[in-house]
Amino acid sequence: MKWVKWLVRGAVALSLAAAGAAVWLLGTESGLRWALGFAPAGLELEAPRGTLLGTISFERVGFQGSEARKVSLDANLLALLTDTISIDSVRAEAFALKRPEGKTASPALPFRIRIADAEIKS
Repeated sequence: MKWVKWLVRGAVALSLAAAGAAVWLLGTESGLRWALGFAPAGLELEAPRGTLLGTISFERVGFQGSEARKVSLDANLLALLTDTISIDSVRAEAFALKRPEGKTASPALPFRIRIADAEIKS
């Protein structure tokens, strides 16, 4: 019977550690920076601020010559369960789109992208 008590205590400790890790990842700026470490190569994200559960902002977002400046967005993380990147709102001061040279067609993405509201000043 003593082993059952230790098993329950171990399960409670493991659950508390998992909850603490989730709070750190979703609710802190350092958790955001850690998650952004898994961003695809070539994606340039400068000066990230915010949390995964709140508003995320960047001084600059760049990819293959295109860039956006002073970007802020609110993402819906639950949509990731349906292979969808869902952005409730995105705001940018400036946006410059540059078509990659030598490319005639865009590759198909393995997920859907949904943007509910967007505002670009210039």
